[in-house]
Amino acid sequence: MISLSQRSIIIVILLIQFHGCRTENQNINTQTHQTMVQVNHYTSPEISGPYSQAVRCGNFLFVGSQSSTDLKTLEFIDGTIEQQTQIVLNNIVKILNDAGYDSSHIVHCTIYLRDRNDYQKMNLVYGGYFEEGKYPTRSVIIGTEFRNPKTRVEISAIAYKPH
Repeated sequence: MISLSQRSIIIVILLIQFHGCRTENQNINTQTHQTMVQVNHYTSPEISGPYSQAVRCGNFLFVGSQSSTDLKTLEFIDGTIEQQTQIVLNNIVKILNDAGYDSSHIVHCTIYLRDRNDYQKMNLVYGGYFEEGKYPTRSVIIGTEFRNPKTRVEISAIAYKPH
């Protein structure tokens, strides 16, 4: 479960990040407002639900929580914590690439783990996706109950790329 302080931090981060953003269909009257643009991986079938895989706002790209899912079919891929972490991070990289970003642009990740015993194994895979010493900030939330009972990890990311 997410504690009240963790929720507050997440809300503050999102408020700071989205300050000045407007959705694409709203009128933009000043240069201080950015447009929010949906970014969905090009090979994915129609997404079922009111969400985007990613949203670009100015120089920021917010990648929604990814699970161990095939982006082409949206079918869940079961596996060990290492396998699921690799699939999740590969999905994030694909979504980043589609928007013109890469893993070096990630400034923050939120990691949701079902079991605290998976932390070290997840960490070994996670660390391999970033340049040594240039890791993004992150939050790890342990004890998450997922919609799919076989899910062991989900990760969301925020990337920043100066244009």
